[in-house]
Amino acid sequence: MKQFIVLCLMSLLIVRGNSKSLDKWFDGMQSDSHSWYGDMVDDTKRSIPQGCGGKKADVYLVIDTSDDVSSEQLQKQTDFAKELVTIFYMNQDTVRIGIISYGGKVAMVTEAGEYNKHHQIRDVIDIIPRIGGKRDNAGALNFLRNKVFTPSSVRPEVGHVVIMLTNGFSTNAKSTAMNAKLLRSKGVYVYTVSVGPTTDMSELESIASPPAQKFVFSHENPQLAESLIKLLHIKECDYQVSPPFEGETKICAANRPVDIVFGVEQLGLGTRHATDIISFVYEILGEFDSSTDINTAVIMSKSPNYVSLGKKVQKISDVRTKLASMIFPEMSHLLKKIRRTLVRSQKDTQKTAVVFIDNNMDLTKKTLIEAKRNKFMKIETYVIYIGEDYNKRELEMIANGADGENVLIIPSYADLLDSKEMILKAICRGF
Repeated sequence: MKQFIVLCLMSLLIVRGNSKSLDKWFDGMQSDSHSWYGDMVDDTKRSIPQGCGGKKADVYLVIDTSDDVSSEQLQKQTDFAKELVTIFYMNQDTVRIGIISYGGKVAMVTEAGEYNKHHQIRDVIDIIPRIGGKRDNAGALNFLRNKVFTPSSVRPEVGHVVIMLTNGFSTNAKSTAMNAKLLRSKGVYVYTVSVGPTTDMSELESIASPPAQKFVFSHENPQLAESLIKLLHIKECDYQVSPPFEGETKICAANRPVDIVFGVEQLGLGTRHATDIISFVYEILGEFDSSTDINTAVIMSKSPNYVSLGKKVQKISDVRTKLASMIFPEMSHLLKKIRRTLVRSQKDTQKTAVVFIDNNMDLTKKTLIEAKRNKFMKIETYVIYIGEDYNKRELEMIANGADGENVLIIPSYADLLDSKEMILKAICRGF
C-alpha cells in the first residue's frame, strides 16, 4: 500500500499549481444533505464545489471481525486501516478518527477525538477486539446512524466519513441497504473496501455512496487504492456543500519571491521512511499560500548507475569490471543537485533548501564540503533530523542560521506530521 501512496504523491508533486486536473474525477458524487453549518439541504446529485482543502472531518473506520473473517483477512484489514490513518493530518481542530469493530454485535473501540496522534490510532487498530458472530452489516450501519453520527458525538460543521472494511454477505441484505441509505441521508459519506477472497459486490455497492466506482474499492486493486488515497488525501472535504475556507490564511505566505527545494535522499533513508517524508512534504506544500510568489521543487537522489548485463550471462571479468564502475549516490550528490537547481533562481529570490536526515545516513566529508558550497551561494538550508541519536555539530555544519536554529529535531517518524506547524513556522519565518 505504501507504494501506492508514493506513486500518487510523486505524480502530484511534479505539478506546480492547484489540482484542477482532478476536478472531473469528483463530478456527480453524492451531495451532502446538510450545509457546512448543519442546515438541511436538498439531497440531490450535483457537481462538488472546490476549495475546502481537506482539513476538517470526523472519520470512522469500521472493521469486520465476524466469525467468517479469517486471521489473515483480519490482518489485511488492520494493515490497510493503519495505512489510511497516516493520510490524515490529525488534530482536535482538523481530522478526528474513530474505530469500530463489528460482527454479530457492534463495539465502539475508540471515539473520534479520543486520540490525536497517528501512532495512538495505529496501536488501537493493532489490538482491535474480535467480536465474532454472524456478520450484521445492517446493525453496524444502524449503530453509526443512531449512536455515532449524532450532534452530541460528532462535529456538525465538518465532513462525516465512514470507511467500512468488509466483504458483504450480511445476514439481511435488504435491511443493510435501507440502513445505509438512512445513514447517507444524514450527509455521511460511506466507502466500502473488500478484503476477502470472495465479495458480495452488490451489497458493497448498496452500502457505499454513489457512484460506486468512486466509493467501492478492493485493497488489492492498485488503481482503486490510488483513487481512494487521492480522494481522502487531496479532497477529503470537497464533498461539503458550503466550503468554509474561502480566504483561509495559510501558515506560510511569502512577502518576496521564494524558491524552496525539498531534498529526499531515498536510498539512504530507505523506501519506508522516504515514503513517510514524501507524504509529509505533500502536507507541507498544502500550507503554502499559492497566491504569493513561492515556487518549489522536490529533488530525490538518483538510483546508482546500474550495469546492464543484457539477457545472457557474460564472462566473470566483464561483469566485475561493470560492477566496479557502479557509483551509489549519497547526501553530497543531493546537496549538489539542490544547489544547481537554486542557482537558476532570479537575482532577488530567496533560495531555501530543506533536507531530511536520519541515523541511517552517513554525513561524509564530501557532504560537508557541498554544504559549505551551498552556504557560499547563500542558500538558506534547514535540516530536519528524524530520531534521537544525532550529532548536532555535524547537522549545524550542513544547515545555516545562528545557534543551530535551522536544525529541527523530530523524535521519530510517528511524530513527523504532529510537528508540521513547528517546522513550517521555522522554514517560513524568513519569507
